[in-house]
Amino acid sequence: MKHKVDNLLEVRDLTVNFSSKDFSIDAVRSISFSIKRGKTFALVGESGSGKSVTALSILKLLPYQIASHSSRSSIKLREKELMTMSLNEIRKIRGDSISMIFQEPMTSLNPYQRVGRQIEEVLMVHKGMGRSEAKARVVDLFRKVQIPDPEYKAESYPHQLSGGQRQRVMIAMALSNDPDLLIADEPTTALDVTVEKSLLELLKGLQVQMGMSILFITHDLNIVKKFADEVAVMKNGEIVETGEVEKVFSLPKHSYTKKLLDSIPPPKNNVTDEGKSILVSQELTVNYLTKKSFFKEDHYLTAVDGASIKVLEGKTTGLVGESGSGKSSLARALLGLEISEGLIEFNGEDLNSLSANSRRFIKKDFQIVFQDPFGSLSPRQTVGEII
Repeated sequence: MKHKVDNLLEVRDLTVNFSSKDFSIDAVRSISFSIKRGKTFALVGESGSGKSVTALSILKLLPYQIASHSSRSSIKLREKELMTMSLNEIRKIRGDSISMIFQEPMTSLNPYQRVGRQIEEVLMVHKGMGRSEAKARVVDLFRKVQIPDPEYKAESYPHQLSGGQRQRVMIAMALSNDPDLLIADEPTTALDVTVEKSLLELLKGLQVQMGMSILFITHDLNIVKKFADEVAVMKNGEIVETGEVEKVFSLPKHSYTKKLLDSIPPPKNNVTDEGKSILVSQELTVNYLTKKSFFKEDHYLTAVDGASIKVLEGKTTGLVGESGSGKSSLARALLGLEISEGLIEFNGEDLNSLSANSRRFIKKDFQIVFQDPFGSLSPRQTVGEII
């Protein structure tokens, strides 16, 4: 009996099948695990192993037009079966008893509404707060997740924030209702390492304060080792090993677990020799108009201030910095996706002096992989059609 009392969430024989007239696949096959009250349970594995599908099953957020569970599948929260709950019943669980931090914040935030207002609505619906109380709570949450200038940022739209700042907005929203279980799907993917550490410490502190359990989904084994109490390793939709983190890391039993642990890269200290410069920027500046006034001076935010960078042919140049430090703005300026001042040379040609047509021909040799694939790929086309 003690076993059940200690467990906040119990997953038993969970199977998830996706099928249509063209295909049928078991994305998750008969997995079982329990999450104890006040503890962190990590779910690790490669992309496509079934981690996120498992998390979405808990909140019944799968596309059930093509998704289904076996009759043996069971998910219990405080010994109450979630699989048989109606949509109205599960809606009372979402965002209240269980909250989720999604991997792609741009697909979760309303692009037409200020981020502060989006969280205010959550607090007003779930907590019964008035507008002014909810607004003050939002500012407090933004401070806790270390969003700079929280009053100002609360009035921003999602596209006006950096990728890391958007993710922190999602974390603030997930914590706003003091959930019993927080499902965190790669929550630190878009964050810089300095904020990542403080964020994990914040979650750990809130966990102790609230008695909150956390289901932590990640591919980063270093985070698991430092942050989680128990871990389950997934491969091809199955859990191949589970147990206390310390035991699994020190004495892994399954060959796949050993492979994952062996894949942790050692520190590198490579010195790059000089070579031909393929991309050069000098004194590059990017300004964003933040407030336009008819009677006063317009207000601008300087995202990049006199940046100079050199990329050598055949080499990799790393650009690091905190969220909002200007990394993405610099990259977009180099591609000509942002208006900038300064010198940008690609293969010896000054891109800012070229006409739009001339620059268009050069862009085929100059590509980018964006941070948020869901924001870049059309949901109305197959990936094959897009390519």
